[in-house]
Amino acid sequence: MKALFLVFYGFQEYNGISKKIHYQVKALKECGLDVRLCYYDISPSGERRWMADNAVIAELGQGVFAKIRKRLGLNCIANYVLRENIHFVYIRSYHNANPFTINMVKRMKKKGAKVVMEIPTFPYDQEYITWPMKFKRLTDRCFRHRLASFLNGIVTFSNAKNIFGERTIRISNGIDFDAIPMKKQMNDTTHELHLIGVAEVHYWHGFDRLIRGLAEYYCTNPDHRQYSLHLRRSFYFSIPLRTNPSVLIHLWNIPQDFYY
Repeated sequence: MKALFLVFYGFQEYNGISKKIHYQVKALKECGLDVRLCYYDISPSGERRWMADNAVIAELGQGVFAKIRKRLGLNCIANYVLRENIHFVYIRSYHNANPFTINMVKRMKKKGAKVVMEIPTFPYDQEYITWPMKFKRLTDRCFRHRLASFLNGIVTFSNAKNIFGERTIRISNGIDFDAIPMKKQMNDTTHELHLIGVAEVHYWHGFDRLIRGLAEYYCTNPDHRQYSLHLRRSFYFSIPLRTNPSVLIHLWNIPQDFYY
């Protein structure tokens, strides 16, 4: 069966979400599907385009008008699905429900394709905390129930049985063990333990809660172990920190071989 895995953005080698998407595509292929990965790309010369694997399916041009075409001109993706006789479409939600994404799904469904959409985080409204962020998501809030009504299912990592009034397909979040070798060397953690944060750091990841917990640990355990927290990117905390000086926070770029 031919399948299309659709994401509305490009990839970065270091990005965890990018890695996860490629893991999912690999898993679907191992299940016997003929999967093409459709994504948005910007060439070295600044040309914006829609890609299916290594093939260009639509040139969008450059500048502001190309950015507009990216959001409004989704017929090229539906045309690709129809032209290639793709029977299954897996969409990773970008919180971008609107008349154009709805029309794209309707055209796919009209030709008999099964279409599901993965919502990686649900609910997600609480992630948009500033008024500009909430304003950008206003269109999605207006049209997401309508979009959901045309889907064959909504994939979620949560326990929700229904999302936006439609049934869910509940799966577990996972990784590709082939891509992450098992660490063989065991370090002595009796007196010292290093904690690393390798994801993009946002307030909902709870690093402030971790540091607060370390502070409470040091206050109540006089014979404590030394903990060091290493964060890969710049970050901010939403609460004031009053931690014991023994809590060490390092900001650095973690080398690739650190994980193994």
